[in-house]
Amino acid sequence: LYHRVHHDPAQAEGLLAAIHAHDENLLLMGMPEATSLEMAHQLGLGTILEGFADRGYGTDGLLIARDQPGALIETPDLAAEQALRLVQAVDSLCVHSDSPGALALMRRVREVLETHSIRVGSGQ
Repeated sequence: LYHRVHHDPAQAEGLLAAIHAHDENLLLMGMPEATSLEMAHQLGLGTILEGFADRGYGTDGLLIARDQPGALIETPDLAAEQALRLVQAVDSLCVHSDSPGALALMRRVREVLETHSIRVGSGQ
């Protein structure tokens, strides 16, 4: 659903209608340039831009498909470097808990961000 609503306006419209009907204060999280986020802004709904410290990005700025080389970042230092680059353009960073070595990745990402005086928290 996450990727579907980001690229399919009809699916995004349904999700945004549900958010609007339930609680207009809810925030929609998604990748920068997602169709759903653009539509949310048009409706006056809040958004959170998300980046992935443990996923590879192509030259087009989109995530590399999981079945392609470079899709996963499994080295803590590389994940931390990516997080440091992404944090300038996003509001939230994700490390998938099912990624190989996720805990080590998260610890290193946090360490590097805090070293650069970037606040790390739950977002609340």
